[in-house]
Amino acid sequence: MNKIFEQIKNSQNQHIKTVEEKIQNALETKKTLLYSYFEAFLFNGAKRLRPLFIFLISELEGFTINDDIYNLAASVELLHSASLIHDDILDNAETRRGKPAIHTEKSTKEAVLAGDYLLTLAMDFISKIKNNKVFSILANASYKMVTSEIYALSKRYQKINEEEYFKILENKTSSLFIASIEALYEIKNKKPSFNIIEFTREFSLIFQLKDDINNFLNCDEKKSSNDASCGITTLPYILGAKNSKDYAIISEVKKFLNEKIDLTENILKNYEHKENLILLLNLFRG
Repeated sequence: MNKIFEQIKNSQNQHIKTVEEKIQNALETKKTLLYSYFEAFLFNGAKRLRPLFIFLISELEGFTINDDIYNLAASVELLHSASLIHDDILDNAETRRGKPAIHTEKSTKEAVLAGDYLLTLAMDFISKIKNNKVFSILANASYKMVTSEIYALSKRYQKINEEEYFKILENKTSSLFIASIEALYEIKNKKPSFNIIEFTREFSLIFQLKDDINNFLNCDEKKSSNDASCGITTLPYILGAKNSKDYAIISEVKKFLNEKIDLTENILKNYEHKENLILLLNLFRG
């Protein structure tokens, strides 16, 4: 994203590095003919936002990071990565992280299997935690992600309202963020407060909304496809924008985003050790 993001990420560098080592070891232990692709895909340009968020919430709560949390972070990263491969097939995206998407570099059949392979690695990491509740939490999140994609696919090239839009975002993006934090607290045998879950939900919605705005403005240079060409309706379209020159509507969307960030930041007002989370949140301002 920018230097501030790298600064935040560097604050958790050792934890991120441990997660990456775990994923690398899993790839080498369970090597496939697509090994070289996975090395490039998983280790070239990945932001590691979801593992980072897990470690920042742990920092907020003063949790000691143990192997179960590393396994959780690895599983969440792999679940997310698998969903990206399948999303690229659905969106007919030609590139991912600056390189050809696997369905264009190889074939759609190989891409489907690549996504499935990452899902098996994710399940293996979840199994190492040896907590059925954690497994159930992440399985339910995966269910929400898939059913949300099915619903969104049925709505392509159709008009949806703002309520439907945010419901899709909550299941598609928020579900995995929230599940990762619920699983984190389950590992620590603690119950997350309403504020922590609410902050997680709002953070993930803000992140996806910002991504949708960037897509609308053609700011995401790593994707050759865009929401409009795929028939995906996002907030700028819902509010009536036809293109990036509809400055009044774009300004309205950005104002909505910034107000949402202000309200979300206020959720953590009584917490210590929140600085990195607040810095991360504010990177998504319009």
